Amino acid sequence: MRNTQSRSPKDLYLQALINRAHVLQFTGHYPQARQDWQSVDQATKDPKYRFEYYQGISSLYERIGKFRKAFALIEQAIRLCRRHRGLVHAHVLQRIQVHLLLEKEDYPAAVKLGEEILRRRERELGSEERTRLYTSIGTAYLSMGFYGQALDYYMKTRRLNHRLNYSEGISVADNNLALVYWKMGDYQKALKHSREALNVREKIGYMYGISASLNNLGLINDEMGNYDEALKYYEKALAAFKRLNDIYGMNIVLTNIGSIHHEIRGDVNKAFGCHLRSLELARKSGDRYGEIEGLLAMTDMHWLRREKPAYGQAIDAIGRLLGSVRSEELEVHYLLALVKWRAWQKDRRHQDRAIRTLLAALKRSRNRLLVMECTAVFINICHTFNLAEWVRSISSGVEEIEKKLGTIESPLKRTKILRALVKYHLLLTDRTRAAGSFRQWEQSARKYGIRAEQKDIDRLRPTVT
Repeated sequence: MRNTQSRSPKDLYLQALINRAHVLQFTGHYPQARQDWQSVDQATKDPKYRFEYYQGISSLYERIGKFRKAFALIEQAIRLCRRHRGLVHAHVLQRIQVHLLLEKEDYPAAVKLGEEILRRRERELGSEERTRLYTSIGTAYLSMGFYGQALDYYMKTRRLNHRLNYSEGISVADNNLALVYWKMGDYQKALKHSREALNVREKIGYMYGISASLNNLGLINDEMGNYDEALKYYEKALAAFKRLNDIYGMNIVLTNIGSIHHEIRGDVNKAFGCHLRSLELARKSGDRYGEIEGLLAMTDMHWLRREKPAYGQAIDAIGRLLGSVRSEELEVHYLLALVKWRAWQKDRRHQDRAIRTLLAALKRSRNRLLVMECTAVFINICHTFNLAEWVRSISSGVEEIEKKLGTIESPLKRTKILRALVKYHLLLTDRTRAAGSFRQWEQSARKYGIRAEQKDIDRLRPTVT
């Protein structure tokens, strides 16, 4: 515990503001947290508090999707440290730079700098700094799709936290390991580490961690096709986030619950309610990333409910917001929604321009699963609006899908891709191949209880049988 007797009232006030800002930020109360950080900014020019201010408000801007501001502020923290050499150790400064590179999505540079720090200064690093650095390097490798290297670094973090008997750190490491195994499609190991993280968090009473672990267990079961089990975990997570009054957490879980009602059960009204509430929470907290995700989900709802003006308003809102958030995934999904909107308007000129932009984005992407999923969505749009002239432009993407279909573990993803293959072959008037994909699609939807597909299956059955 810090000695407070020798500290001035102003020091105590500033530290209390900083502590409260962190708590508010942690629980998703972003406007209130920003007010506290701004109070710190206005109250002092002392370098040690300025450093905490730059780091803290940068983290806040990351959470609400304002990445450019986040980058600028963390760069200010780095410049401050260079002006005041004794403010932090050199390796701490470099570790912050690794974090900045991560947020800029320059993952190779983050790995290079992080591993250079370890080669030169690993013995100088305190345990906390070492675990942070291991985690950052692991996250960079994970983001590049190098799962083996990510596992190595997350396992180092876990072993170090075990030696330190640091329970919360162990649970975070288990959570990260679960994420890697989930990305690899090894759902049993992902479940194992998520359950271990949950057990530790329940033992130490780490309430936020409990909520996050419950949501993760929902996600893993969701990917495995255990949709009833997933929904139980999501609902437990939502209740836990509500107890914490964690707006950010509630937003995420409501999105997941809405997706099950929409994509599995075919209950548009329940899905609409969940996605609308999630969007409201994102707007309340100032979470730009979450707001765009919510608006994209609402475009699906407006399409299914045939609410054309509302769909157009959502597209316009996303277009205004997208420039403030760096995300390939959001950009590509926006382009898909825009193509659908232009086709729905029968605006051929803008439709074709949006399609060309979309296809260029898919060609640039290194995220092959994202490309396969989005190619499948584009095929559905082409089939719906009879855009047969565009399907040959994605023939190489369809070949990749057909080769890699067996590697996709998620029943929902497989089912959606099989549906797209049926429509692709119908657009090319190849009824034989369409019939083969149709049988697999129907069997997969029936096996996993994906009722939302049934209307489309019944509608296309006469065409392919």
